[in-house]
Amino acid sequence: MKAEVSTDARLNRWLSVACAVLIGVDLLHIPLGLASIPRFYERVTTLAIPVFATDVGSGLTNEIVLAESAARGMSLPAYALYRMGIHLLVSAVFTVVGALVLWRARSHWFGWFTAHVLLFLNSYAYFPIARVALLVPPIWIEWSALFWPTFGLYLLLFPNGRVVPRWARLLALVYALVHLALQLAALLALAGLLPPESFDAIQGPGGAFIFAALVLILGSQVYRYIRVSSSAEREQTKWFLLGLAALILPSSIGEALRVDAVFRTFEWDTLSLTILPVTLAIAILR
Repeated sequence: MKAEVSTDARLNRWLSVACAVLIGVDLLHIPLGLASIPRFYERVTTLAIPVFATDVGSGLTNEIVLAESAARGMSLPAYALYRMGIHLLVSAVFTVVGALVLWRARSHWFGWFTAHVLLFLNSYAYFPIARVALLVPPIWIEWSALFWPTFGLYLLLFPNGRVVPRWARLLALVYALVHLALQLAALLALAGLLPPESFDAIQGPGGAFIFAALVLILGSQVYRYIRVSSSAEREQTKWFLLGLAALILPSSIGEALRVDAVFRTFEWDTLSLTILPVTLAIAILR
């Protein structure tokens, strides 16, 4: 028994260290995002957004800036400050919730893993700013996409860090490897090191597998909820799934009913990201 406890303690310690390293990498987006603010402001207010920025997914063009600022009755400087304020507000929510989870986690590795997931998602609050500013080559902005497999693993491991059912361990391993390979291929294509046609050839089947794996992962959460979870863990799962549903369903339902205009604004796209950390904080901190 003592040997088993000692082994579990060592594993918990090593997993905590690994998650701490991931958190350190996640935090690199904050100085890059903050450093990008002056250039973002300059390019938006002078309508000097480079066309290349849209190629790496910023989605923001000079035409969009003119249309959105006019629709909101804002001058270009006011619009730039308004947009930056929303992104920084979202980042603040993720950062505060991540810090609270770390404070509560203490020495339990899954709490550290939760903080990593929150701070990884936090990087997307800075992406529109960094993609327009382009202080560094696009690949140095996009590299955190390599961490997307950890989000899928988090869905499987929530709420206590254990894989349920046991056979899902193989699923987790294969899913993580395939998803990582697909994200790596996307980065290589972005850097011009992989021909676009080669990436297109693997993107379809790879994406289909990842979607199927995520469906199975969510199915494992249903099994866990019904057969394994304690009453407290069931409450945590309810809050977590509520956050996911509130993040995903409004846009999907709005699109299906053709009333999705409100869900296509950058305000919704950005502010809706805070739904998940808030419900996750309630689930973890209760």
